Amino acid sequence: MFKSFYMAGFECATGVNAHGQWIDQIEATEHDRFADEDYARLADARLFTQVAKSGDTPELRSGSWYHLGELAFEGNRLDEAVQAFDACLLERPEHGRARAWVALIRGRREEQAGRLEGARDAYREALAGGAPLAKYGLASAMKRLGDLAGAEPLFADVAATADRPEIRGGAQFHLGEIARAGGRQADAAGHFESCLLELPDHAAAERRLAELEVGAR
Repeated sequence: MFKSFYMAGFECATGVNAHGQWIDQIEATEHDRFADEDYARLADARLFTQVAKSGDTPELRSGSWYHLGELAFEGNRLDEAVQAFDACLLERPEHGRARAWVALIRGRREEQAGRLEGARDAYREALAGGAPLAKYGLASAMKRLGDLAGAEPLFADVAATADRPEIRGGAQFHLGEIARAGGRQADAAGHFESCLLELPDHAAAERRLAELEVGAR
């Protein structure tokens, strides 16, 4: 595409112009609303792939592999994501976030296979490295292992801080189930209602609320 070098990105300056006016370029370009779509377009243009394979420095190559790993994970292409994060680590072995992503994917696979202790340990490693979704995964594994007391504060933190409604709603649903198992029916109903505020079509939360209403009669 280019004869000399590859470069792509999005304006992120939030400076003040000569008239003292604050200019938020992220808002102006709507990158705050369409970040996933923006980077998906870069991926579609194969810019990240081109830079990953022929960038001039390890930083360029590793960064591109890292973003390719994130995009593959978002597309649920886990094998491709692991390959990209591994390639990132070959360029920069100290890249802690890439290592955390690999641990997160290992945790998900361990959980899907029913190896819950392995999933818990992998999620803990991912959480220590700052991987997104690691706290939710850890809470889920601990809940399935019967450690409700350990899972509850993790889900509560996710419900309060996650930036996606499906994650917040899922955490609220799990909090409802934990409260229900502990005999805290009013708390359980509140969590299921909060789940439905985030995810109005969450059928399981609707069923749990109906069951609680029947039991209260």
